Amino acid sequence: SPEWSARETILPEQLDSATPQARSQALHTLSKIRPAGAWDALTDTMFADPDDEVARAAWRSGVILVPDTERAGLAKALATQLGRGAAEVKRSLAMAFVELDYAAEDVLEDAARAEDPDTAAHARATLHLLRNPEAGFGYALEEANRATALGFRQMEAG
Repeated sequence: SPEWSARETILPEQLDSATPQARSQALHTLSKIRPAGAWDALTDTMFADPDDEVARAAWRSGVILVPDTERAGLAKALATQLGRGAAEVKRSLAMAFVELDYAAEDVLEDAARAEDPDTAAHARATLHLLRNPEAGFGYALEEANRATALGFRQMEAG
């Protein structure tokens, strides 16, 4: 129908908009209408957008639109964002990893050994959530932060 083709023409322009709200809405719409080639429209730059709401929309859209053959690549791209933002942003990224399931595990295990304590704690909390989906992310993040801090203190003392 003409309505669908008009949307598909407008969305790519909005994905590159200078306005974060337009980018975020375009990503959300892509994930809902799933036009052909929608996955190809997503970029690593979108997953790392400086605006948290745009990045969160990209993460959600990514896990919805990713082909099975690209799941591990998406997990690697998302791993660059571990440690980012406030608790709600961290939780959103963790939920994206949970949606990727098995494709995320190796990437998260590697990130859990990162030198950056925020990245390591976020990865550990996400692994906990991935392996125990009924667990609360806030609790898992607190425990991972505590374990990471203790680990770094032990390393400094040794």
